Amino acid sequence: MSFSSDQFISKLKQLQDTQESISSSSKWLLSQYRDSDSIATTWQRYITQRDLSDRNRLLAVYLVNHVVQQGKSQGIKQFQESFSKILLQTLPIVYSQFPSDLQGKLKRVINIWKQRKVFDKSYLGQIESKLKDIVPKNSDTISINSGKNLSIPPNVQPIIELYQKLKKNKHNIPALKSRFDNAINDLDPNSIVYEGNFNTVTKIAKVTQDTIKESMGNREELIKYLHSLLSEEEKKLEQNRVLLNEIEFALESKDPKRIKNNDGSLENGNNDVLPTYGKNDSDSDSDSDNNSDNDNNSDRNNGTYKKKQNEEFNVINNNDTQIDITIEGSKRVLEEGSSISDSDEPSKKKNKASDEDNEKEYIIEEVQEDDQETTENTITSNIQDLLSRLAN
Repeated sequence: MSFSSDQFISKLKQLQDTQESISSSSKWLLSQYRDSDSIATTWQRYITQRDLSDRNRLLAVYLVNHVVQQGKSQGIKQFQESFSKILLQTLPIVYSQFPSDLQGKLKRVINIWKQRKVFDKSYLGQIESKLKDIVPKNSDTISINSGKNLSIPPNVQPIIELYQKLKKNKHNIPALKSRFDNAINDLDPNSIVYEGNFNTVTKIAKVTQDTIKESMGNREELIKYLHSLLSEEEKKLEQNRVLLNEIEFALESKDPKRIKNNDGSLENGNNDVLPTYGKNDSDSDSDSDNNSDNDNNSDRNNGTYKKKQNEEFNVINNNDTQIDITIEGSKRVLEEGSSISDSDEPSKKKNKASDEDNEKEYIIEEVQEDDQETTENTITSNIQDLLSRLAN
């Protein structure tokens, strides 16, 4: 059967991460040794595709490794000669597309070739020299000691270790799941070896399940460490904010614009600032002063009135009856005369007139001292009260 590039590419796409799959495809290629150059060229075109997954690219490397080793052991040297024409240009491209963990696997294949002398040592040395300065594409790891003496914090070390374990299973889980899917789909209940095949599938499933469970456990532990680290960093962040606020407050308190001079004036010279009042509180001080003055006047008036209560301040004539009212504390003296001698009448009238004049002058002076309406009302009320009592 003649070689077909399309058939070879189809086999490359269907490769699985199993010894059985690699061996089967390798056996088919060895039977096409007369077209080894075409095989090498087709392999080169396939493995250097930009959209090819890392997994398929690595499986293609494993296939070539198996083919060249089996070809040497079987005396089929055509594959060594054909692949030696393209590996020096192709492997650096493949290596640059790999992340760091897959780069290590490619280097391991090259070391096997060197140990088993599959290719010339100097030729492999040229390949290795080209790989040295290549940075892994989309690398998600960094070299801690790449030119710098960096130390890993103790609280970060467990996270790195768990991350490395997860990376180890990153490619294993998809490969094992794919292998299980193919095995379970190939089961034929009508086959005479169905039970044996099912046991084999069960073993594959067990390995796949254990790998997935291990990955889940590592992720749960990693999440726990990350939560702890996050909580610790949040506390430190809050401490930094407090320190920042303290610095800002200290600067503001020492700002020259806010510090007074020795004479009490502000540094910016703004001494003409007047207090501002609300709509209803502009005259609050003067109102309180006026109220205070009124209260004092009222107190003085009350004191004067109480003083007058201890003196004789009213003379009332009613039907030729003279009543002299004298208030000394709570003592009242009432004098009443039903008849007055003619000889005493002129002098009494004279005294009465004199008393009335004195009383009028006293009242006028009182009104002049305190023109408050409340005092006059109080006097009138007291007089009316006395008249009411006398009438009763």
